[in-house]
Amino acid sequence: MSLSILNSTNVPLSEDEVFTGSNYDNILDFAQITISIKCDTGYVLTYIYSQNKVDIDYQTSQTITVQADTQFYNVTVKDRYFKLQITANDGDMTVLNVQTIYKTSTTYAVSSGPGSNVTIIDPVDVNGYVQVTVPDGVVVSGSVTTDISGQTVDISGQTVDISGQTVVVDISGQTVDISGQTVVVDISGQKVDISGQTVVVSSTDITSIANALSNQRITSTVWNNISVVQNGQSNIISPGTSTYCNTTLSCYGTSSQDATIAVQFSNNGITFYTTQYQYTLTAGNFGFSIPCSAYHIRLILLSAVTSTITAYIDIC
Repeated sequence: MSLSILNSTNVPLSEDEVFTGSNYDNILDFAQITISIKCDTGYVLTYIYSQNKVDIDYQTSQTITVQADTQFYNVTVKDRYFKLQITANDGDMTVLNVQTIYKTSTTYAVSSGPGSNVTIIDPVDVNGYVQVTVPDGVVVSGSVTTDISGQTVDISGQTVDISGQTVVVDISGQTVDISGQTVVVDISGQKVDISGQTVVVSSTDITSIANALSNQRITSTVWNNISVVQNGQSNIISPGTSTYCNTTLSCYGTSSQDATIAVQFSNNGITFYTTQYQYTLTAGNFGFSIPCSAYHIRLILLSAVTSTITAYIDIC
């Protein structure tokens, strides 16, 4: 914010006398001009704009009747250079105080008291810094478009109500810190990388996830028509997560000899433990099921025979 010395005065004017700013001010870096005038008569207020401080490119005037209080005028920046002019058209003045202030942000008039609103009629470029402070907040009808790339937007301690609104924002390549926040977002069709993050979900969400995964199925051939000797071990099937607990493991296939096989479990795929799930097969087709599975599973032939076996394991 900057006070103009060239376009401010406190010298009253006589009838038909004119005050014109002593020179143009360069207003290129400002967003708004605010003029305050205290005067005991009416006057004509003129805004003058120029591109070169010589030629007048645009000017506009308004006639002001006598006012008891100081009057404030918010003026739009229209050109590089600006000065004002005041003409005494209502008799001699005894009081004239004029201040011209240039602002880097835009201020909009607001009525006082509860229920006050800010009404912005013209499009507003908020790519710079905009601060709006009103008694009961800001009501926006329509849409606000802004580019905040490379900017820091601090809404800590604030409540931003976008209920019923659609907010589209591209945060690709950005880090979004939502620690301590609750975020409800539709990410259908999107890829979300949460590697290294902690995600807290409700028990209801966990149930939904488990139900969804319960519809998945793993099928593996662990012996494929091969000759198996005593203590011979099948290929390993590794569901890999505890998601498949409380599911069913089914084993089926064919054996050329009567034989006894057992199911082995492991938590690391290296050390296996023979379980109580042991089954005596007669030559021909066989099949059995057990109520749950481990992280890693395989079969082992316990009997002292050599049998050609084809075996499959399903987890579903």
